[in-house]
Amino acid sequence: MTPATRVRLFTSAFPQRAGDPAGGFIAALSVALVERGHSVHVESASGAWAPPGVVVRGPWGDSGGLYSAGSAAERLALGGVRAWLAAGRAQAALVARGWGCRGRADVTVGHWLVPSGPAALAAGGRVVLYAHGSDVALLERLPLGGSVARALDAGAQVVAPVSGDLARRWCALLGRTPHAQVRVAPMGVSPPAPDANALAALLTRPLRSHRVVTVGRLVRQKGLDVLLTALVGRDDVTWLAAGDGPERSRLQARAAALGVDLRLLGALTPGPRDALLAGATLFVLPSRVVEGRAEGAPVALREALASGVPCVASAVGGVPEQAPEPALTLVPPDQPAALRAAIDALLDAPGRRAESAAAAGRVGDGLCWPSLIDHHLRVMGLDGGR
Repeated sequence: MTPATRVRLFTSAFPQRAGDPAGGFIAALSVALVERGHSVHVESASGAWAPPGVVVRGPWGDSGGLYSAGSAAERLALGGVRAWLAAGRAQAALVARGWGCRGRADVTVGHWLVPSGPAALAAGGRVVLYAHGSDVALLERLPLGGSVARALDAGAQVVAPVSGDLARRWCALLGRTPHAQVRVAPMGVSPPAPDANALAALLTRPLRSHRVVTVGRLVRQKGLDVLLTALVGRDDVTWLAAGDGPERSRLQARAAALGVDLRLLGALTPGPRDALLAGATLFVLPSRVVEGRAEGAPVALREALASGVPCVASAVGGVPEQAPEPALTLVPPDQPAALRAAIDALLDAPGRRAESAAAAGRVGDGLCWPSLIDHHLRVMGLDGGR
């Protein structure tokens, strides 16, 4: 296909400011497309901040804050009728915006099958829909989810799940052979650029000899309560948690009661986050499946691998696809004893830990955008080369 000069991207998550981690991978993909000579217009639910070279318009509709930060799926689950009404208004506004853009792009990209998929179909052109996980889980739960999925499949040219596990779930949801091409396309990460000074300003108290790091929303799906239980008695570990969310107060109180040295750092911009990972002894992702929501290709895990950090994670969703052992040690979800055993095996064996770190670094080189952008360009039907 001749390289397109016009790409229009619909997304319910996009950074609201420079360094905002929410939807940062979509901003990075947009910039990479611009660097390859394509013009990129983003229709963003969360704001109108724009990275260099990208045109952003947003937000769309009255979403009641549903897409302003964090996970829309999580807010739908907790928000009841009001959240669903807000989602309906936002969906209608986004589809209307899609119709208003019709014919203005050669390639139209939707990130998250809902709410962005219907708007991308309305906008027309070559339609590529990315599935990130919470969208597939939502369609699996909705009474008419299969019908919505088949309508999206019928109108799109490509559906791009970020993991093979999601691709299998998508095909099962359809209940028939897909009409659109299904291309697995995990998101890339930016090459690490640590800002040690910015991180040091957040670490005002001495740390213990080992640093266990987590990065992500403080929500039940991330399984942080399991890690808390697993760390009880490890008096040589400081747990550094980057991220924010509704579980913050509960984790803080329980950590104090159990004697776990937990430092809640809040959401970090890329510089201090990369410095946090660079100084980590171990990265842990103890996720679980909640209402069908499972990890797709977790960006935080891929960032840790790119930083050369030994990783331990629950074997849920697309996590096992991210790296082989010894870079990534897999454990069953919701089993603190198994998680503790995996953590002990790495913390108490420096040689094994060094082997895992070296393997993580080798895997991580292939997870950064410079290594992945050509694949995404091919998925979109754009020229993969310069």
